This record gives sequence, C-alpha cells and structure tokens, in this order.
Amino acid sequence: VHLPASADPVTPGAIAATNPAVDYPQGDNDRWRIKNALRKPARVAKAPGRNILYVTDPTAGSLFKLDAEGRFLGELKGLGRPLGVALGNDSTIYVGDDEQNQIFSYRQDGSRVSILASGLVEMPNDLTVVDERFLVVADSRADAVLVLDLQGRLELRIDGADWDEGALRFPAAVATAATVAMLIRKYSS
Repeated sequence: VHLPASADPVTPGAIAATNPAVDYPQGDNDRWRIKNALRKPARVAKAPGRNILYVTDPTAGSLFKLDAEGRFLGELKGLGRPLGVALGNDSTIYVGDDEQNQIFSYRQDGSRVSILASGLVEMPNDLTVVDERFLVVADSRADAVLVLDLQGRLELRIDGADWDEGALRFPAAVATAATVAMLIRKYSS
C-alpha cells in the first residue's frame, strides 16, 4: 500500500491484503512487538506530517502501525475491542475501545497516557482531533456525536433530538476536521 504525500484514501481492505501472517519485523520496543496478524481492520488514521498509518483491529484487539509501503512496524496489543483511532499534531494516539466503552490516549512509544471519557461513551466508532483542542467521537450505540476536550470532558453532544427530521441513528464516522469544526460552531451556544 503506497501512501503518497497527498494522503490519498487508503481502505482497510487494501491494507489487509498486504498483511502476511509470518516474518513480522519488530516494533520500536516491546509494547509494539508484533504478535498477531491483522484480521479485520476497522479504522485508519495517518500520522500528521508523516507517512505512518495506524489501523485498529477489534478482532485482534490491537492497534497496528504501518509504514507508507504497508510494512508492519508494530502492534499495540491488549486493547479490548478498538474501533476509532485519531492522532493529534503532538503525536498523541487516541483509540476508542468498544469493549471497555472508553477512549485511551497513548504516546508514540505505546505507553498509555490517560483514559478519557470513562462513562461518557458507549461505542466510540470513529474519532478525529479538531483544532488540537477537541476530540470528536462518533458514538454509534449512543446515537450521538460527542465533542470532548482533550482531557475527555464533554463539551457538546450532538444527537439531533431537537431536529425536525429526527435524531441521529448509529453515526458510524466523523467527517474531516473542517466540517466538524463547523458543526461545533453551529451547535455550541
């Protein structure tokens, strides 16, 4: 899988097709040591300013790190059922866990920084960082899009309950940062 600097979309299926089950290189350290094969990729995030991809796999319970050519650089294991993944410009990795109903933040070396949104999220299906101030979450089971600060405190809940057309139903993804920023401005008062 080649990821040019233009950041063309990369599908999880294309990445899975390049995933051999043997001869994994070793990661940065033991936290990133590769043990499992990528089985069912869910979400992909690109590191800002770098051609590094992070791919969640809820079946393996892991976050995989790949280079621009699709070579496996590491696997962060034991994450429960990771779904959404996003990266901040400061290289913080945010991972939404559907099994534990939380969002975790990690350093690049794989060490956990914090647990975010404990008790606030039900199914953090997709994540994006906006303006390096907000973490926006498509919480599918809660039928809502949540805007959290980077410490995990709820800033805004968008569920459409007051819309004439009805409520949101199982939002599965969040849009680009610019679109989400527009929604935050529109619905925060």
